[in-house]
Amino acid sequence: MGQTVTLTPEVVRARLKALETLLGDLDAQFGPLQAVQQRQGTGMWTSIPACTRFAGDYARTLNGLGSALSDMRARVAELQASLAASAASLTKVDQDIQERLEALARKLAAGPPGGPLVCTPYDVVPTSSTPAPAPTPTPAPAPTPTPASGGGGGGGW
Repeated sequence: MGQTVTLTPEVVRARLKALETLLGDLDAQFGPLQAVQQRQGTGMWTSIPACTRFAGDYARTLNGLGSALSDMRARVAELQASLAASAASLTKVDQDIQERLEALARKLAAGPPGGPLVCTPYDVVPTSSTPAPAPTPTPAPAPTPTPASGGGGGGGW
């Protein structure tokens, strides 16, 4: 036989708290991930083939992580919607729970902090796009002539 689930305001409150915590944990990962992605500009990697391959693999991994975080965030949104629908069916939904459900829905609708997470190894312009000028070489002093050693005879100038 199937199990029945009794939905009480306490159960809704506990599940809502779990979703809020999960969303907070997920959203806390977006900022550091974006910081890593932003450091992947042309100034980071050389054009050596091994570095180029690594940069491409690294960018794909970062993009995969961003996609996984976005997918998990979408799943939290689905769970929030399901919980909201279940809570709405209760005859006595605590006002605090309803407000928190609505706040969570607004936060989910706003999207992840900082916008989309897409990165390629060469898509971020370095902070200074102008290379530093090469230092001007200092001319070496002219060699000082030294008297020729040897004694003897012959010619001078």
